This record gives sequence, C-alpha cells and structure tokens, in this order.
Amino acid sequence: MTTQLAPLQSSLAAGELSEELDAREDVEAYFQGAAALPNMIVEVTGGADKRGGFEDLGKVARRARLIPFIRSRTDREMLEFSNFTCRIIDGATGAPVLIGGAEIVLDTPWSETELDGIYAEQINDVVFLTHLSRATPPQVLKRFPGDNWRLDPWGLVYGPFLPTPLTDVTIRPSAQSGVAVLSASAPLFDAAHVGTRWELRAPTGWHSGEIHREKLVVTLGQEVVSDGKVYRSEGDGECGGNQPIHDLGTASDGKIGFTYLHDGAAIVNLTAVTAPGTATATVEGYVPSLGATSLWREPAFSGLRGWPGIVFLYEERIGLCSTKAQPDTVHLSAVADYSPDSVSFKPGSGFAVVTDSDGVSRTLAGGQTTEILWAVSDERLFLGTDGGIKRVSGPSLDEPITPNPGGAVARPVSTDGANSARPAVLQNAIIFAAADGGRVLDMFMDRDRDEPRDLTARATHVGASPIVEFAAIRIGDKHIFARREDGLLYQLTYDRRENVAGFARQPVGGGGLVESIASLPDAKKRDQLWAIVNWNGDRRRVRLHRKWNAATDLPDEQRYLDRFREMSRWNKSVKKVTAFGAEPGATGELKASAPVFAMADIGKEFWLRAPKPSSGDPKSYAIARYEITGFTSSRRVNARLLTARPGWSAAETAHFAFPATQFQIPDAVPGETLSLLADGLWRDDVTVAAGGAITLASPAARVIAGFLYEAYVESMPLAPGTPIGSSRGVLKQVESVTAILRNIVEASVEIVGTGKKEPTRRRGRDALSGVATPPAAFTQKVTPPSLPDAEVKLRIRIKGPYAGGVKAVRAKVTTYES
Repeated sequence: MTTQLAPLQSSLAAGELSEELDAREDVEAYFQGAAALPNMIVEVTGGADKRGGFEDLGKVARRARLIPFIRSRTDREMLEFSNFTCRIIDGATGAPVLIGGAEIVLDTPWSETELDGIYAEQINDVVFLTHLSRATPPQVLKRFPGDNWRLDPWGLVYGPFLPTPLTDVTIRPSAQSGVAVLSASAPLFDAAHVGTRWELRAPTGWHSGEIHREKLVVTLGQEVVSDGKVYRSEGDGECGGNQPIHDLGTASDGKIGFTYLHDGAAIVNLTAVTAPGTATATVEGYVPSLGATSLWREPAFSGLRGWPGIVFLYEERIGLCSTKAQPDTVHLSAVADYSPDSVSFKPGSGFAVVTDSDGVSRTLAGGQTTEILWAVSDERLFLGTDGGIKRVSGPSLDEPITPNPGGAVARPVSTDGANSARPAVLQNAIIFAAADGGRVLDMFMDRDRDEPRDLTARATHVGASPIVEFAAIRIGDKHIFARREDGLLYQLTYDRRENVAGFARQPVGGGGLVESIASLPDAKKRDQLWAIVNWNGDRRRVRLHRKWNAATDLPDEQRYLDRFREMSRWNKSVKKVTAFGAEPGATGELKASAPVFAMADIGKEFWLRAPKPSSGDPKSYAIARYEITGFTSSRRVNARLLTARPGWSAAETAHFAFPATQFQIPDAVPGETLSLLADGLWRDDVTVAAGGAITLASPAARVIAGFLYEAYVESMPLAPGTPIGSSRGVLKQVESVTAILRNIVEASVEIVGTGKKEPTRRRGRDALSGVATPPAAFTQKVTPPSLPDAEVKLRIRIKGPYAGGVKAVRAKVTTYES
C-alpha cells in the first residue's frame, strides 16, 4: 500500500541544528530547524531572511574594542578603545568626533592585548571602568558640555577594607592631623600601598565617653560624643538642646559651637613607604588617639592586593568586586555616596555603629573560592562565577541589602559556572556563556530558582570555539550576537514568550574575522550591531545594515555586501527638475528650480526618477535617461530622451543625478577585488586602483561596493509525517520539494549532493538600467532522483548582493507499506 504525504516545514525558529540530529525525527526541533543557515537571520514568526551587509565606517589602525556610550536613544556615541587610547566615535555617522578639526583621543592604562578585559558601567554622562586583570585602579570617563571628555582615576575616599586582622601588630601615628609618620610594630607596609587609604580606629579606653546632652557643662576644647561621632567644644558653658549630628566643620547646638573631629576612626592616605614598618601619611580628618592601636584596616584595593575587576550599579549603590586577594567578595558603596569623582564604602563608624545606608562587603559562601566574573542587576543582583551563579539580596527577596549581620545573603541559583564574557540581557533573561565558553545558557531573573537552559543543546557546533562577547539587539528585533574566540560571529534569535531560540552563523564576506561587537541605537532608535572586523590586517569599524524593506526602499538600495561603501550621485537637496517626453528620441527642455546645469554638461547623461516610486508597479522604478544636447542657463538645458519615461503622476521630481563611471572609495585597498550593485544591477567585479578609484563599464548613479558573502538555507534531511506520525520507520521516497521564497531577485534551489538544481529568475548583469527589477515572492520546485529511502536535503542559495528570504519548504512524499 502506498500513501502520499505533503509535509510543510513553515518554521526555522530552532535555527541551525547539529549533525547529531540528522536522524532525530522524534525531536520537535527537527521540523523547525535547518542543517545550515549561514548569513541568514531566523525570524520569530517562522522563516529566515538574508542578513544585511556590514557598512564600512572607516579604518582602525590597530586592534580595538567597542563599548557603547548611550546617554539616551538620540544621544549616543561609541567608545573605541585601542592601544592605550580611547577614541570617541559619532553614533550617527560612525566617524570620529572632531573638535577644532582634530579627533578626540584619550590616554588609557590598557594595551591592545588587554582590551577584552575592560569592564564598563554607565550612568548619565559618566562611565565607570575597571579591568578583569585587577592590575589597574578603577577609572572614570566623563563627558562635559561641548564634547569635552576626560578619563581619570576614580577616587576611593573611604574603604572598602580587608577585615580587621587577628594580630597583635599595632600602628602608632605621630600626629592627629596633617602629616603623620606611621610606625608599625612589625613589617606591614609595601611600596604598592602608596596612594591607598587606611583606617585607624582608636585603641580601647581612649575616651571618657562623655555624651552630649542638654545642660551638660563643657569647657573650651573638651571632646564629647554625639550621634556616634566625636566633637570638640568651641566654648565654655551649658550645652544646648540641638544634638550635633554633622560630619564636617562646626555647627551650634543652640548655645555652643561644636567642631566635628571623627567618628572613632580616621583615614590616613599613605604617601610614602620608607621601611616595612614605617610609612608617611596625610591624615584626612582627625586621628582619635596618638596611642598604638591594633584596630586598623588595610584597604581591600591596592597594587598589592589587586584592584577590582568588576563594576556595577545596584539600587542606589555602586558595586566593585573581584580582586586578586578577594576574588569572591563583593563591595557595595554607602547608599547614594558615589559620584564621578569619588566613592565611599564606609562600613560604619569607628564605634561600630552601623546604619542600613552604610557600605556592604560580603564574601560568597559555597565551600570553595569562586571568582566573580560578571554582575547583572535588575530588581535583584546576580553574580556570575566560574563555579555557579549567585543571587545576592537581603534576608528575603523583597528586603534591601544592608551591612547588618544577615543583611545580605548570596543564594546559589545555578550550578552552571560562567566565563568572563559579559552576558546579554533580553526579556528579563540573562544569556551567558558557560565556564568553558562552549555553551550558551539562559536564566530568568524573575524566578527564584531555575537551572539555566542550554540553548546550544541541539546546536553544539556553536561552541566549537569559546564564546567571548555578546551584544543584544533589544529594540526593533529580538536578537543576540555572540563573538567566538576564533573571530566567527553567531546570531541568536531569542523570544522567551514564544519559546524561540535559534542560532545562525554569520561568516563575514571577504574572510573577515570579528574582533569586537557592541550594540548602539540607530537614527530610528532601534538597536544596531557595530563591530571591528579584521580583513587580513585591514581592520575596519563597521555596522550591520537592516534588511531591505519592500515598503520603503528602492531596489537599488539593497545593501547586501560586507565592508560596503555606498556612493550616490542622486540629488539630496530641495532642488527639483521638470521632465518631458515619454518615448525614446523625444527632445525638449529640462527645467530646474535652482542652478543645476553647466556648459560642460553638454554630451553628458542626466537621469531622473519618479518622486514617489510605487512598490506595486515595477515600471515606477524606471530611470528616465536623458542626454544633454544644449545649454541655456544653469536652470535650463536642451536634452534628448534615451529611454522610455514612465507615466509619473507629476513630471517634477527632486530625484535627479549625473551618472558616472568613476567612483572613489575612501580607504579602499589598491589591488583588491570588490563586488558591485549599481542602480539595482549586479555588475562585474572591479579591481581597486590607486587612491581607492574604481571604474565601471557603464555609468551609474548609485554604487554599493564591497565583499560578496554566502547566504543559504540547507534543510535537515526531509522526512514525512510528524514526530509522532504513523509514517515513521516505513520506506519512503521524496517525489519533489518546493521552496516558498520571498524578496528574491536571484537564487537557486538544489538537492544537496545530486547536482539537481533549479535556478530562479535572474537579471542579466549587462542589462541597461531602465527598470530595476524589484524582488518578488514566488515558489520554486525541484525533483530529486527517484531513489527509495534516499536522504534528501534541500539547499536554497540567495545569490548576488540581493535580499532574499525563505518562508517554508514543502515536500511531496510517497510511503510504501508492506
């Protein structure tokens, strides 16, 4: 008995699937994925479209790293870090920002080999910067009005500190204010401590403990305690009723002025280390006592102990963590006590008086030292470590983090460790790379405990080289781009609500290797991918163009070449020209609304295009080509119509151009070969001459030149039925396969490994630019060889520098049952 089936694969949302799934017809993803999707973008709605090309924004002298600067979706720049420098790139044009004709170049502490370790957190016009090497102090990048940028070390004014050591070693200061010599009872100081701030608390019993109260009688210079702080009386007599609470200068209690001295501790800034037991310091405030004290605290951050590798914002605190000495400890600043110039991690007073707004330091519990590699904060704080993911919160999830005992709890939420690639955040999910970089996982921030899903479980090839960088496209699309260590780019279509997670590799045309990626809003406030791509030593700053839109774009505006430059001679001003004639050979006068023509234009071609081309009528795309035969004035010339002119609704149009055969490509490499799209036609490749010049065989008004890249969909082995269908396990034969295509100019549909190929319609490269054929949707059928039970895989190749998409694949299958 025979049965005919017509299974339809209408979704590619599962993306590229690994070879291991070739025989897994029992897996639902088998019928929603593909064997290969190079340079295709999977859509949440089902099909896949060819990705846009990478636009060339200019040369980059050395290896560089991109970090976005987003003040708002209309105020954005790109920070381009390179070898000990940072360049400011205009977020709209993609070119370096100029001040007085010169580029803005800032000095940084990081070489080009250290770029991947830069960790950034932005708030308004300020970017806080740390480095995963833990070898450089935190930096702060500030933008002032007038595009005045500065990069400076960030001031750590108070803490954080290492725990008070359980030791008898004491420190004795020589003075209570100004410059003091610190004498330690044992070797303690190191040259790497210079420039760090230590805390000295008063030894036990140093103060009488007289508490300020109303009518307390004091004398000039007497010290009293109030609100956990020590004050000095500036007069004699009875105290007033206003308790001193200030922590700077002098204020009256209603009767007597009191000067703030300290809160039981003082900060001393080490300026020199003269011996292991002796250092010189500047007292910041007032040292409580000249006696030797064992109640001192060394700073947690220094050249000796290491600087923080991670910076993040959480609620009203800023956080720093992951030093060499404390790789698993997180420090949160005092509430709202940070600025572009300084930050305080003050953990309470020297009297051990602690408030909820003081600084917090917590070491992650877990039985082993786990290095913090990234931080993600929303309503909750998540810390990625090589041993698992921790969520830090108050005693319960809805309580704030405080410095009080039990005021911060680190709960394990995943046993999957992470690598140092900073995660992408999309739809309240954290998408991160596993500890070895070989898997991509997602974890939902709004769930209490849920082991991450392995998004690469059915696409294991994605992690063949470790994932080292992510960039999320949140507005306009639902995409995440991932850069691998080997320079290959992957794209993930992600929709948590629709349970969509599909990968597609994105090899760059011309053999380019991706060295950095970042996301930045475009002119329409949608996120756009930027990258640094290396073409055999020729590094370029590029950004990914969006797919061609049939509703708004002309056919010759398809930008499907990598490292492309667009050169257009179409008018961009408000000038207009009135056309004449309808058929070739017609003569008449072209009239312009403003100066357009010159005597030297006689003999040149002059092109016009409809003011509002209609995508529903291909003829409306036609270019009316004229030859100028006489000159009357800068606004009037005589001309002859060379091609038919469509019946425009209005003869006046601002779309005019003087076409040319010579074009100049900035920064192009002489001798290299580029592909061309000229006025909607795929022309013969050109070789770049000296100075970036290219020469076309015939004139053009709009030229897009770059590297051609391969884009196709290769299906899984086509099989009848469904994952639970009755046709599983029976003899079957694929009679024919039909591809349902959209936005196609040129493509081929073939049966892999058989030589059976059916080309779709194509435009001749030598066609004249009269009507630029727009892409269209249609179907293409191909018949495989008649071999029962033969494996049939379909490959749909999108050809040329054109758009193209695949909506679905339908197979006609006959099954044979004994």
